[in-house]
Amino acid sequence: MARRTKRSTQTRQRFVIPKSHKFPLGNYVIKIRRVPPSEMINVHRCSQCGHHEGGPSGGTWDVDTKTIWLDKSMPLKIQRSTFMHEFHHAYKDWELWVRQSGKAED
Repeated sequence: MARRTKRSTQTRQRFVIPKSHKFPLGNYVIKIRRVPPSEMINVHRCSQCGHHEGGPSGGTWDVDTKTIWLDKSMPLKIQRSTFMHEFHHAYKDWELWVRQSGKAED
């Protein structure tokens, strides 16, 4: 007699791009903005990531305004991976901010 396997009843959750994120240890809050391509032209280019230079950018991290900018005309799958890439830049800047501000010793 063949053994029947039990199917998982869990549903797959979709990753939703947040509108903001608050990092721990202080008041370091970043904003996430999804804008049309026409507004992406006015956004700062990612100074930390060489492959964005000189061409159209699907996303960028602006450390001065603590904002991740995403081109909302891109497919959602690409927006998600671009968000994660830019979030990594934001995380590294937060890490530096924690070290420089002495928050890690509190």
